Amino acid sequence: MHQLYYLARGLDLGEQKIRDPEHHNPAATTIAEAWLRPVLLALAQSNLLRSNELSQLFSALEQWRSQASIIQVAGDGSIQVDLFADHPLRKTDQEPSGEHVLTISTDSLA
Repeated sequence: MHQLYYLARGLDLGEQKIRDPEHHNPAATTIAEAWLRPVLLALAQSNLLRSNELSQLFSALEQWRSQASIIQVAGDGSIQVDLFADHPLRKTDQEPSGEHVLTISTDSLA
């Protein structure tokens, strides 16, 4: 999933609007927002949730994902995602180390 998003960013498609018939909200969303939804779900330690809680959270993230953002400078409470690695997300205040490492701010969700 991360590598597909990396390719979309490389082709300048990250902010392109798309429509997903599976969404409850019929408004178009960006590819970046669509990628952020499962990333935010991973932050919630979804393995500890019951299936109905997981479903409710995934539905809520359809709205909440627009409040998270990909930022250039790391800060308190930011999360880094390495688009080339298959390891868990990590909280950090360090600067990203390469164009394949993205920093996500969830400050407005707190």
